[in-house]
Amino acid sequence: MQRNMNHASMRDRARQVVRRNNVVVMGEGAQTLLLTHGFGCDQRIWHKVIPLLSTQYRLVMFDHVGSGDSQVSAYCANKYRTLHAYAEDMLDVVAALNLDAPILIAHSGSCSIGVLAEHTRPQTFSRMVLVNPAPKYVSDSDLDAGFQPDEVQQTLQLMREDYPQWCQQMAQHAMQNSTRPELSARLQASFIQSNPQIMYNFARAILYSDFRREYAQIRCPVSLVHCQQDVVVPTSMIDYLHTTLADSEVISLAADGHFPQISHSTALVAALRDILARQNAA
Repeated sequence: MQRNMNHASMRDRARQVVRRNNVVVMGEGAQTLLLTHGFGCDQRIWHKVIPLLSTQYRLVMFDHVGSGDSQVSAYCANKYRTLHAYAEDMLDVVAALNLDAPILIAHSGSCSIGVLAEHTRPQTFSRMVLVNPAPKYVSDSDLDAGFQPDEVQQTLQLMREDYPQWCQQMAQHAMQNSTRPELSARLQASFIQSNPQIMYNFARAILYSDFRREYAQIRCPVSLVHCQQDVVVPTSMIDYLHTTLADSEVISLAADGHFPQISHSTALVAALRDILARQNAA
């Protein structure tokens, strides 16, 4: 009787996680890929990538709480003031679906969330594919992290004072590809649709984070995928991670901007397929 009650409780918990994070599963294949989105987006950021991978792999996507179609009622500013709570949610998703060592494909701020999840529970992932990752974003005397302290302060201030203007400026800055304005318009629309206060809180949690210690302690193999002309994450950051991580490789994309899944999806998928093929052959 007690065992049945425990199983029922576990099933209820799994259903709650699936609803909370709007978990979506699709595709076929023995290998499971967990695709996670970064700041200002939701799982739809992968819409160009999904059809190119779903014929060979089982894909699991979800929305971070406060993003996309997640349960906004589950959001608590105090809980999600750091990225650790998002990492706990990621582990919840893995447990709810009983995923056995999936390959993580994370983008931007979600890379650190994945690292925190793996750091908390080693061997959660068989490989981590980190697209434009950074353990920190504010430069100091030791590391060029992409932003100066005053730039971060100005960014957060603009978010507070004129959120629509911030959406436009940040979308254009992060996307680059000025000859293809539809790309930044797509990103700007994603920003606009998001809750401004949650976006502000998430931005602070990401921009003021420093997870160099956690990255350095990861033993899971890591593929660092980086756009050559990324204005958010400088190449020096990728070089730093490559020398810091115990088992890593660097895949450089001939791409502009911070969002290759939108701007250079074909090149990104080609890189992912190469990584996955080598992983399966090992």
